[in-house]
Amino acid sequence: FYGTPAAAKSNDDGGGPRSPPSVALLARLRRASDSVDSLVDLLDEWHSLLDGTHGGCPALPGSAHVDAAGNPLPASVDRESRFGVYLRRLCLGMEEIPFESLGRLWTAVRGYCDAEEEGREA
Repeated sequence: FYGTPAAAKSNDDGGGPRSPPSVALLARLRRASDSVDSLVDLLDEWHSLLDGTHGGCPALPGSAHVDAAGNPLPASVDRESRFGVYLRRLCLGMEEIPFESLGRLWTAVRGYCDAEEEGREA
């Protein structure tokens, strides 16, 4: 999940380095922009976060989110929390989206990620 690139330089506002969660989420979004199937895989991860079957995220160095054997702890989102309700709404919307619209969404996500890369290199 984290797969954080070493080139994670700064916030969009130029206010300094990105936080580790921001870097991790951007890296995951980049992987989701590889193909329409990768975007659908992201939706599956959201579902697993809601139903408690997500296998957890690899821990960042020094993280306490691993068991005694070093395996990531399971991750979940409370379905009734604000974020859980928001995530459920996103999942429902994605399930009902026509394939043509999913293709347009993937194109937009890909464009965002490409623009992010160009901005970082500038």
